[in-house]
Amino acid sequence: MVWKSWGAIALLLPAIVALVLAVAPPLCSGAADVAVGFSAAPPRVSRSPSAAFAFRVALTTGGGGGGGPCGDCTVTCLLDGGTASACGGSGNGGGNGTETVSYAGLDDGNHTLAVCATRGGGQSPTCATYAWDVDTVPPTASVSAGSAAFTSAPNVSALVSFTEPCPGNGGFVCNDTYCNLVVYGPGRVEPSTLQELRPGLLYSVAVAISPEAQYGRIILLMGRGFCTDAAGHPFTRTANSTFTLHFDRRDDSMNITATVPEKMLQIQGVTRLVQATNDEKDLRVYLSFAQPVLNSSQEILTALTATGAILTPTKRSTLGNRRFGYVVNKISDTAIVTLALDASSIISRQGTPVSSAEPFTFLYDTHRPSVKLCTSTWRTSSRDIQVLVKFAEPMFNFSSSSVQVSGGNVLSFHEASKSMYALRVQAVDKLVSVQVAENAAQDVAGNPSLASDRLEVRHYSVPASSSSIAAITTIIFVATAVVATLLTVSTSSLLASGAIPRPCSYMISEPSRNLLRMACHIQIFALSRWLSVNLPIEYYEFAKGIEWSIPYMRLPWEGPGADPFLGYSTMPAIAFSELLDRSAVGAANISYPRAQGQPVMPTQIPSDPVLPTELPGDGSPIMPMQTPGDATPVMPMQIPLDGTPLTAMEYRSFFENPDMKPEAQIIMKLQDLDGWKYFGRNMFWLGVIGGGLILLHLLTLLYFKLRYRGREGRHGHGALVLPRLEIMVAVLAAPCIAQAAAAVIRGGTAGRLAAGIALTGLLTALLVGLLLFLSLGITMGRLLQYKEVHREGQEYHWYQELVRRTLGPGKRGQWTWKDPRRAAWLVKLGPLFEDLRGPPKSMLTQIGGGGGGGGKRAGGGAGGGGGGGRIMETRTRTRRRP
Repeated sequence: MVWKSWGAIALLLPAIVALVLAVAPPLCSGAADVAVGFSAAPPRVSRSPSAAFAFRVALTTGGGGGGGPCGDCTVTCLLDGGTASACGGSGNGGGNGTETVSYAGLDDGNHTLAVCATRGGGQSPTCATYAWDVDTVPPTASVSAGSAAFTSAPNVSALVSFTEPCPGNGGFVCNDTYCNLVVYGPGRVEPSTLQELRPGLLYSVAVAISPEAQYGRIILLMGRGFCTDAAGHPFTRTANSTFTLHFDRRDDSMNITATVPEKMLQIQGVTRLVQATNDEKDLRVYLSFAQPVLNSSQEILTALTATGAILTPTKRSTLGNRRFGYVVNKISDTAIVTLALDASSIISRQGTPVSSAEPFTFLYDTHRPSVKLCTSTWRTSSRDIQVLVKFAEPMFNFSSSSVQVSGGNVLSFHEASKSMYALRVQAVDKLVSVQVAENAAQDVAGNPSLASDRLEVRHYSVPASSSSIAAITTIIFVATAVVATLLTVSTSSLLASGAIPRPCSYMISEPSRNLLRMACHIQIFALSRWLSVNLPIEYYEFAKGIEWSIPYMRLPWEGPGADPFLGYSTMPAIAFSELLDRSAVGAANISYPRAQGQPVMPTQIPSDPVLPTELPGDGSPIMPMQTPGDATPVMPMQIPLDGTPLTAMEYRSFFENPDMKPEAQIIMKLQDLDGWKYFGRNMFWLGVIGGGLILLHLLTLLYFKLRYRGREGRHGHGALVLPRLEIMVAVLAAPCIAQAAAAVIRGGTAGRLAAGIALTGLLTALLVGLLLFLSLGITMGRLLQYKEVHREGQEYHWYQELVRRTLGPGKRGQWTWKDPRRAAWLVKLGPLFEDLRGPPKSMLTQIGGGGGGGGKRAGGGAGGGGGGGRIMETRTRTRRRP
């Protein structure tokens, strides 16, 4: 209980005085006939360094003085066992014999005064002693809370250590009502935890820190004058009576930085932080902690793991164990340096664990990147030449002004990615050379590029012979197709009307028998252009001129922008242009200001291939304007910001590329960018042309059915019978389907593979069916038989024999179906075999006469199935083409 009333002290004062008198030494002492007694003395515990005493030397009754003063006594005083000094006697004490003595400047501590009186005659002295304590220092106390002034614990144990007991006024008190230990800040004293470790001198009490505060400080302070010591001094605070305790429950965070330039690059649609350098001089890394740590620089180096480099501590200040620097040494010419710290051995000042930081990775590269030039062909008839500039790694600040062109002019400059650029060069001379100058661009580490090899492309004019032959071939085929169509429709109309009472199959199929084979041969010439050999220019241009037989031209709604480069019918040029079309990159000759330490290279990153694009150094969003060539400007695009640093694997993927892909692989990669577009072109033209022919066929049959109602069933439709035309369309569509399947499979996605496999399966089924029909039905003679009529004994002139040996015997033959019930299929399936000669069954005749008459009878016999002459011999010859 805290004493707050002086009345209680007054009640206890008589008891305290009685106790002091009981234990105090006697104030007087007597021996023989002299007695010495103290009449005044300082208190037993004195606050003053001075002391005044009054004592009286009297004669006892036995001495004859009757208790009166001793006039002949010699009095000496002895302080603390020191030298005795005269302090009264010989009647100097006045009338009553009382003497006084005083002392000043006494030290704190125990003191004893001895007063001795002696009478003459050799008697022994009579002494009286008085002991007291001098205490001039007020009581104080020191406060502490553990060995350190930092903690992360929810509560701490405060120690209160007094310099001396301070029992007055109740002493040190700490209860639910009041506590002499005051707490300032987010904390409070727990009175129930008060313990007296040493009575009156050492106390312990718990101080709880508020759980709502994550970090801060509390101040422990002793109260003012709450107690007094035995000398009556009130409690006095000193510097040690205050203690400041810092607390922090947060995990100590850390960060790893380096003296490496930083760039914000746009990669895969996300802004990433790239750190790269080519300067090893003064290359340092720093580990910065949010709070000071207890570890030394060498201890942190032991916990630090560095790949690709060796670290040594610097001699610089650690800023109170908050920042530790290390010099990076012994790096190879190209290295991806990754720093990682094992934070389990790092201890913060307040004892909380240190959170592990993400590994710090940067690129060190001193290699100058190389550059290669490639194009789809080394010779071309197009005046616009497409050139691909391929750097070994992503480059920056590259523009068309760094490209040296002779024999031509640069029409457009496109950025497909930071490592791939495209040029469109207009040929002026027959030889066009392109070269990229040295130091044309810089990589992400600041290394300038090397000069490229010189690319030479020969430009030629299309030979007149090639274009003429291609035009003549096209005209002949179109004329043949038109005439065959008219003859076929006319013959079918006559048959349906009954004007031809007994037609023969030869007359029915004659108009169109060679049309399918002619178209197939044209397709073969058109496909030969894709052979991986150097074809003569004349032949190549001829094959290019008849490529309409496998249509995959631009669609009607696609403008010239769909194929911005000429030569759209050349597959590498298509894919090449599509790369630039899909990337939608910036216009030519675009330059951006670049301040020191703040590189600026705004542009959009294409979705494929994935390569980086540079952003401003401050990380602010940019609004790039993209204008490819002379096209309409693209609207600005907001680039998202993220700022996450690249990982070591991403550095290897994006920037560390020591081996360049061959040009053939680059072109093949370009071909695979948009297979759906070429698939759509193939399928569109196949549907338009093939579907149009089939629809026209069906409409013609419907017209015959309506006009010759009831008669076409008896006479048939001739060469317009189903599915004769459909078989021809299916055979001619096979190369187009194969090309569409190849274009869509190159993408590699599940949808493309499914579509390509479906088309390939359809084409395979068609080819297998055709192979089985030709091999089993015709070659082995299970379904059809080819018959020829030969006249016995016929003589030939020498020139006729030469023609027969060179071009064949020239005998007219006819295909017949072995099963007469299936004779109608002879015309339906005729396009597959009717223009061929199979293993013949020769029918010999001895009919003589003019060649015309005999031939007619023999032909009629053959057409009638062998009834026109006497069969002398039957033999089989090997199959051959006419």
